[in-house]
Amino acid sequence: MYHAEVCLLYYTIRMQTKEDLRALFAELLHQTFQKHPEPKRAHLYRLMHTSGTTGLPLPMVYRERPDWNERSVFLGFGKRIIMAFGSKSLRLDFARTYEDTDTPDVDVLYLSPNTEPELMRQVWDEFRPTAFVCPPSVLLRLTSTATTEDCGQITSLVIAGELASKEVIDKIKERFPNANLVNTYSSMESGSMGISCPQCAWNEFHAREGVTFEIDDPDKEGVGDLLVSKNNSGAVKLDRYKIGDVASLSSHDEQPTIKLHGRRGFDYIKLAEVLLIREEFDRVMNSLSKFVKDYKAAVHSSLSKTGPQHKLKLYVVPSKNAELNQNELKQFLLDEFPKRLFVTPNSTLADAIATGIFTPLEIEIEKVIIHTTTKPQRLYHNS
Repeated sequence: MYHAEVCLLYYTIRMQTKEDLRALFAELLHQTFQKHPEPKRAHLYRLMHTSGTTGLPLPMVYRERPDWNERSVFLGFGKRIIMAFGSKSLRLDFARTYEDTDTPDVDVLYLSPNTEPELMRQVWDEFRPTAFVCPPSVLLRLTSTATTEDCGQITSLVIAGELASKEVIDKIKERFPNANLVNTYSSMESGSMGISCPQCAWNEFHAREGVTFEIDDPDKEGVGDLLVSKNNSGAVKLDRYKIGDVASLSSHDEQPTIKLHGRRGFDYIKLAEVLLIREEFDRVMNSLSKFVKDYKAAVHSSLSKTGPQHKLKLYVVPSKNAELNQNELKQFLLDEFPKRLFVTPNSTLADAIATGIFTPLEIEIEKVIIHTTTKPQRLYHNS
């Protein structure tokens, strides 16, 4: 493995036995590039892994000195930039990587997406940002109490990390009339893969240099699993990697693009700021099997004043031997389910409800549930 001053491993493990764990890491070690870097350049190396949601996690080692301001895609044109991404370790990684780059002399402030409005007021007054780099939902949430004057001083916006709907993009343009907006298609482990131009639809992207997009097993409308090939400086080249999104090939002005339509199946759904994973739902419901025989979940998203907001509704069939009546079961699930279900590695549904990302959970009691599947599931509607 690489020896580096900063070596961050992003990977969540869900395994049943120690043997499973040993086998997984043996395979990861087998795939990981073994050559050691020059000690004097060790601080330039980063180790990350793909998420593992669509297959065995792939180790990704970045060996090149990055230029974050290449073509103004990442840092934009800002002189005072706010970067706001999920975990503290990710923000620290960004800070360390930026310190090692040949980027222009600009000020970068790394903020938590959950920064309180009082602190944001202080940021506006004292830091006076001119640019944001963050997911679109985080941008809307952090700037929900900003004044017209605050928003008017923003000249550059780069949104990354999640797909912004047309409604969200229109809201961003309305809130920041003087900003140049760069809409990117990216993931934490593979970096930037696509970028929109002014002629692109809200869910349409051109492949970045060195990136190839393919559609696997398309349906009659041309929609199938998106496969990504990308030359990364490090251990494993992405070679037809199934990123987990479904897409179709498109174009405008004779320039090829892809159009994203949603996530594959019902097992893994990425929403603004959260992930809903079927395995996690099953884990919680198995712990409640004394009370619940079967369940189905439905989620709906809308745009509120502070950004995208999600509503989760559970349909449940009570266990035959349940000791609670229907009203008691509803209240029990309303109390227990949000506390037990994780929607990020470190936060529960209850946390997301408290911060306004989700509305309060809804429960419906059913006699029987009919399960259906669709290939592929389309969460994003072309509008």
